[in-house]
Amino acid sequence: MQLIKTLHIPSLLVVGDVDAVVSSEMTAELVELNQCLEVAKIAEAGHAVPYDQPEIFSAVVKNFLRSVRDLNTVLVLGIAE
Repeated sequence: MQLIKTLHIPSLLVVGDVDAVVSSEMTAELVELNQCLEVAKIAEAGHAVPYDQPEIFSAVVKNFLRSVRDLNTVLVLGIAE
């Protein structure tokens, strides 16, 4: 858990809504430790989200990567404050 505090980059945590490994409490604690952490909770998925909901998982990851790319473009261009 201490490692999560050292990440200073946009990060994505994808969890299933019936995940028996990563609880809602643990997810909340991780977000509290790191404000750069974005959480995506996938319906009808357990701990193996990519296998339980592959299409949704893929879409979530692609959207996150696009948002990071767009943020980096804004920062490189000096548009963001």
